[in-house]
Amino acid sequence: MKTRHKIFIIFLFSLCTHILGIWNPILDYHGWAQTLRASIARNYYEEGMNFFNPQVDYQGHNPKYASTQFPLYSYGVALLYKIFGFWEGWGRLLSAFFAALSAVVLFAIAREFLEERVAFLSALFFCVIPLRIYFMRTIMPESMAIFFMLLSYWYVLRWDRDKQFFPNGVFCSLTFTLSALLKIPYLFMASPILYLLMRSHPFNLKRVLLFLAVLIIGVGAWYTYATLGTMGLSAENQPFLYETNIPWEWFHWEFWSTQFLSRYPELLTTYSGLIFLGI
Repeated sequence: MKTRHKIFIIFLFSLCTHILGIWNPILDYHGWAQTLRASIARNYYEEGMNFFNPQVDYQGHNPKYASTQFPLYSYGVALLYKIFGFWEGWGRLLSAFFAALSAVVLFAIAREFLEERVAFLSALFFCVIPLRIYFMRTIMPESMAIFFMLLSYWYVLRWDRDKQFFPNGVFCSLTFTLSALLKIPYLFMASPILYLLMRSHPFNLKRVLLFLAVLIIGVGAWYTYATLGTMGLSAENQPFLYETNIPWEWFHWEFWSTQFLSRYPELLTTYSGLIFLGI
């Protein structure tokens, strides 16, 4: 089977795993987070497509932009509203689309280290992880953030080979910055990129500093701007500090017990899947 055929199968298979639930109303798990992103998208659609003026429904009549996360995902949903008409399902379809792209990029990354057959199977298994199926069809930026994160890993592999900041270093820095902007806790996922850049012989500090400069300027610029907006979100009076505090939860026993005694068997593998994993 040719590589392009495998890519098509991975993309189509990922889309198929997300079909169930595409037409559901935004009343499922994390409904509060989904309705928040959907409201920003609808307000873009109804009030003008000014990217730097995100509005949430519960900020009152204040015309000033709301203090929000980087709204690239909601803006993408609003663009689909403009093109195809208003339907909240476009948000789920956009998530499913980026989920499929992320599976293809994972296949490309795995090919760098494994046989193509193994990389192909790895991408297909990635498509059927229960937690992925759910969160990558919600009206939230997870699938877009994971796509940009994986794409940055793909670019850093090429940057590590050619040692040139342009173009692969630029694309690596920009794509990871977009991922971190969409989901601030993903900042810690920069560690594989930094490791790859620092392990080179001889060590090139310039490459590391260039990557960090793009990341810090990009994230810092948006959250400086967001801090000046209307505090319309109950959990985001200081959105950057609130989200960057999440990794500190790793130092609490409750975090790990919740992950491995609840989230992992119930959501990631499911109990039946955990049995097959054990076998």
